[in-house]
Amino acid sequence: MDMKVKKSYPFFMTIGLLSKGVKTMKRLLLCAVVLLMQVTSTMKLADFGKNKSKTPWRKNFNDLDKKPYNESVGYDLQMELWPDDRLALEHKIPSLLAHGWGSSPVGVVEYARLDGPHRIPGDAFTFNFPDASDSFNPSFIFDSSFGQEKDIKSLLVALKIVLDCGVIGCNLFGQSRGGGTVVNALAVLNSKTQQWSCKFDSIKNLFKGKIRLKILTMVKNGVVVIDTPMVTTQAGLNAHAHKIFRGMFFEKFLCNIVDKYVLPLVTRGNYDPYGPQALRSVESIPQKLKILLSYQRDDGSVGNVHDQQFAQKLSDRITGIPLFVILGRDAGKSICADTWDALRNAASDEIIKRWGQVIPSSCQILPAHNAGYITLLESGILNAFYQKNGGSFIQKSEEEQEPFKEILKKAVYNSVDMESWSKDNNDSIAVGIKKQMTLGNFLMVIGGWGTLFFAGSGMVMYLQGYSLPGIYSYLNQILSTLIAKK
Repeated sequence: MDMKVKKSYPFFMTIGLLSKGVKTMKRLLLCAVVLLMQVTSTMKLADFGKNKSKTPWRKNFNDLDKKPYNESVGYDLQMELWPDDRLALEHKIPSLLAHGWGSSPVGVVEYARLDGPHRIPGDAFTFNFPDASDSFNPSFIFDSSFGQEKDIKSLLVALKIVLDCGVIGCNLFGQSRGGGTVVNALAVLNSKTQQWSCKFDSIKNLFKGKIRLKILTMVKNGVVVIDTPMVTTQAGLNAHAHKIFRGMFFEKFLCNIVDKYVLPLVTRGNYDPYGPQALRSVESIPQKLKILLSYQRDDGSVGNVHDQQFAQKLSDRITGIPLFVILGRDAGKSICADTWDALRNAASDEIIKRWGQVIPSSCQILPAHNAGYITLLESGILNAFYQKNGGSFIQKSEEEQEPFKEILKKAVYNSVDMESWSKDNNDSIAVGIKKQMTLGNFLMVIGGWGTLFFAGSGMVMYLQGYSLPGIYSYLNQILSTLIAKK
């Protein structure tokens, strides 16, 4: 019996040792997993710390007293900094965004540029123009200037804030009215403060000494992106009217009335039909700027009539540096699912306010005017352009970068390609349902627009404190002028 136990003892001992070995291996494996997780976490923190060390403007912005800047423009700019902490991001310099008319920095498309997988690379500064709106209340137009002095002042002061945050280089991104304002503001910034109009008196003290030149250097150290710009207000009016009247003979006549008489009145003098327009201002912007210009085919908000002329002027002005022009045809395409989720979450959190807490699904499909988000950001073109010119960018492999290098080569401005694009665009705009206009319909349209103009103008003047005789005299003067022109 004892002999049997002695003989079997080595067998049981072997089993026991093997069992202990398995347990030890499990413990070692668990330790290895925990260690790997700790190393990964440490690396992530190191990357975050590395990016944080490259963004000193964040703390400077938070510490900056915004009150003097807001007082200089007469309202709260609501300047904000949107940090970009994506791990694949290589931080270089931030961007300053100028939003479109009838919207705000947190409109649907505007917010897509600030959040989600295809946001503008790097930290982004935003501010509100005086007429920024998050609702459907049309009264915002009282504070509109359509890219003129009031908007220019706001953009210039926003640039000053960015400079005071210790930023040595800054990208400018302007879309629609924001794009037109960027051009107008750069033209003002390129002239001495002594030459600035008296409308800029409240902000001149912020640009004394060499500050104006420092801001110019800061902009030149970055890039300027102009997406579907409003180069003239009248072109925008024509584009909107064209959607309704489809080229009827009185279309331009009505737009001329609105431009010359209605807009100056309803904007309380903020808009001047003879004031700054980007199509003229482009001739006075600083030279040697790195610019990406983006257009969309059949733009129903700002039109395409001046696309070639504006691009040619821009190319001529920035002598020695190629102008990059992206010609998009992305109207009717949908925002990608990941970005759409980010937008719906922002609405749920009441960051995007216009639609309440649920954005209608129709907003996922973009019209031509806003399709630059797909053309520039979802495609990766803007990321490649930033990387090429010293901006922040999402790191990609050489294989992934290769197609964008080819795209940017082809995007260098060429007047022949631009002429072909413009002709094709103008031909396509003319295509559409032609409204059959009888005499009765014609009189109805003229009567309706005329009644709306005179009644609306009278109401606006009354609300602004004009006396009834003064309103009558003003409207009678306009009517007499129109009759004399006919």
